[in-house]
Amino acid sequence: MHSMHTHEANSRYTFGMQKSTPSVKTAISLQRQLFLQVDRIAREQKLPRSRVFVLALEAYVAHYQNQLLLDQLNEAYGQEPDAAEKKRLKASRKSHRRIVEGEW
Repeated sequence: MHSMHTHEANSRYTFGMQKSTPSVKTAISLQRQLFLQVDRIAREQKLPRSRVFVLALEAYVAHYQNQLLLDQLNEAYGQEPDAAEKKRLKASRKSHRRIVEGEW
């Protein structure tokens, strides 16, 4: 499993390092224990430490965006249907019932 993660991370690293992709340098402060964990992961995966941070941030951003989308879907589907939608659903159920009952 270790080698699979290493290969996957290395292929993404190679793919992501295109000359046309602008990058920005930044400085962050972390707890020492977290820094040591990231450093260990970078060595195990044979990646630059900065790439480990990028992968972590990409995963966080993807999770955040997925959560926003899920919240929007829950809001859209959680709303009570309006009168026209209720009427359409009732007619649809009635039509479906006639079809099903005719098959039995």
